[in-house]
Amino acid sequence: MEDKKAEEYVKEEKLEFPNDLLNNPYEYICNIYEKKYPHLGKKIFSVLCLSPVSLIIPKVKISNIKTTNRTLSILWLAPPATGKTTISRAIEKITINPICSHRITPARLIYEVKKVEGNLISLLISDIAVSFSDETFVKLVESIVEDGYAHWDTMQNKKDEGSKKKYKAFACLSGTPQTISNNKIRDGILGRCFPILLYLTEKQEKDILRKIAEGEENGIDESIKKIEEFYKKLIEFKENNKIDGFEISEKIKLDLLKYIEDNKALNLIFKKWGIPRTRQFEDAYIILTSLSFLNIFNRKIVDNKICVEERDLKITKKLVNRGAIHSYRIYEAIEKIDWYKIKNERQLREYLTKNNISKGTKFLMEGLIKK
Repeated sequence: MEDKKAEEYVKEEKLEFPNDLLNNPYEYICNIYEKKYPHLGKKIFSVLCLSPVSLIIPKVKISNIKTTNRTLSILWLAPPATGKTTISRAIEKITINPICSHRITPARLIYEVKKVEGNLISLLISDIAVSFSDETFVKLVESIVEDGYAHWDTMQNKKDEGSKKKYKAFACLSGTPQTISNNKIRDGILGRCFPILLYLTEKQEKDILRKIAEGEENGIDESIKKIEEFYKKLIEFKENNKIDGFEISEKIKLDLLKYIEDNKALNLIFKKWGIPRTRQFEDAYIILTSLSFLNIFNRKIVDNKICVEERDLKITKKLVNRGAIHSYRIYEAIEKIDWYKIKNERQLREYLTKNNISKGTKFLMEGLIKK
């Protein structure tokens, strides 16, 4: 039986959003942030716009033997001065209970968590290199990216009051490529986050400079305020309505499974480094269902379940492929630096001159070598 809760909510609340935002929020959000942050916005928000949604979606049933309650955590690698702090502040405005910092100490982290009302947290760190020198912080992030929860007892003594409490959470972690030289990040974080590699061509860098000089088109800030309000209404709808799960057709399930099985980058990762694709398969379902929930105001709800559509699958495939390619580049860069014992810039220049390396791998290798 079809339930018209979302449709009725839109009418009752008289939601004054642009039609494009209501009918295709994913595309609208990506396009607006791309206008705000040229050559950066779409690459980042194409994934990060789903992370806050992954906090509020119900448990996802993948099969009769597998369900997941994980969230969509991000590891974003970019050179210095590419807007990591600025964009983290933009994300702060569309998510729930953000703990946002350039760097954060364990004491500050515990203080911020204590202030949280409810059990949802968004951890946004724009420079993880320093924070990862502390074991408390490492354990916290590992628990978030592993199962989607921040456990209080990873931050405090287990005898402390409230030590049994846990918070559903996602982490947006950003840093330079040199960040992945840290073994704690390689071993505990890298394979559990959606990777984003962001580097600019000379033309793109000059284009950004020109846009800064010329200014942005009128109405962008107003559109961003609408997006921020849209996320608040999304959360409000979830709090006031019972949504049990998702209606996913067998056709979509089989199509997604086959795509993961046949993905070239995931096949290479398994063949070269023996890393299974089960994590990407689980993440694909989180992306798929988060996309569906993002579209709740234009979707059918049947027996308290949101109906997943083919357009969700199409976007999910693109994101899975992009994440797989970026993962491959990261593992490849680490392997080449280690295998060829590249220790300094001179050795790196010699290697790059003699070998044809992709732009992504080159970007990472250059970042991994201390200058």
